[in-house]
Amino acid sequence: MIDPVEGIANTKSLNQSAGVHKASNHVTQQSSISDTVKISDTAKAALDETMDTPGETLIKAKCGDLEAQGLLKQQAARKEILGI
Repeated sequence: MIDPVEGIANTKSLNQSAGVHKASNHVTQQSSISDTVKISDTAKAALDETMDTPGETLIKAKCGDLEAQGLLKQQAARKEILGI
């Protein structure tokens, strides 16, 4: 019990007798979980297109890449509309 003279200092023995423990005394390790993700060829190609530099896009457009040509047309239209 709590002794009015000692105050809270005596609650430590009460907590220990009641089975109360601090969380910092018990360290648990969790196993790491890893998932494997497979990316389709289409997704890889789309990602590669987003990573192209403007120079690479221009070269691809000149070589007949329709997607690169469309991208250059969109950029030109944006510049014309925004006046950049």
